[in-house]
Amino acid sequence: MSEETPLGDLREQLDESGPAEVDAAAVEEQVEEESGGPAFDFTNDLQRSIYPREESWEELQDVIDFEVKRMLAEEDIRDFAGREAHDAMVRLAVQNPERIVELVLDARGIDPEELDE
Repeated sequence: MSEETPLGDLREQLDESGPAEVDAAAVEEQVEEESGGPAFDFTNDLQRSIYPREESWEELQDVIDFEVKRMLAEEDIRDFAGREAHDAMVRLAVQNPERIVELVLDARGIDPEELDE
């Protein structure tokens, strides 16, 4: 046992062994079997990277965790998967290209009214 803390040796062993690998597809499959499942299956070919600013990502996570999940729970949907949120965001963006342009211009500090003149 480490002299610094009773968990010191355990912490060292965990650091040496590295993070445990988790099969995301297996976890999703188990969740789907137990609850009826999300709107669509998990497949590796659906994964895409996005690169939001940290504060934008944190805001999104808060909205999903505190608002979206609550509203879905009110509709008796308790097995909401992150991929469903991501798919909904993509569909929302496809339906609102003008709003995407507005948000990009705003992030760059450009007033859309000035561009029209």
